[in-house]
Amino acid sequence: EAALLPQKVVWFGSSTGTPAEVTKFIAPACRNKPFMLFANFELSAELKQLLHRVVEEANSGELDFAWDVNKMRQLLALQQECLDAFQSCVSALRAKERANERANAVAERLAASPAKYDTKQQPAIKSKATTSGHSQSKGQNGHSLKRE
Repeated sequence: EAALLPQKVVWFGSSTGTPAEVTKFIAPACRNKPFMLFANFELSAELKQLLHRVVEEANSGELDFAWDVNKMRQLLALQQECLDAFQSCVSALRAKERANERANAVAERLAASPAKYDTKQQPAIKSKATTSGHSQSKGQNGHSLKRE
């Protein structure tokens, strides 16, 4: 279902320490997992590593860390690193998709009218000699070219 979304999405987290009352809402295959990652596109190794760090920080922390300004700053800095890596990953993917779309469009045009784009059948220059010792040529566009 995630592949049907128009935007790129990443879900990550941990299911360790889940209260018993909530466990019934978690798929059995996802219970007690120290790290889970789901995405609808290929993630870079950097982004995966950063997401692991976020979950490790959250799982290894104490409840008192929520009021520790320095801990929160560190977590927010790590979150920004994740956002930057996500943007880089998505930008690279979109650039690759655009390049593929252009290549496919060219291939479709070539397939639609192969004779029009077949450069082997069209001579590059037609030449004829003149009596004055000069040669005169016509390029593909029909313009005269003179050689001395």
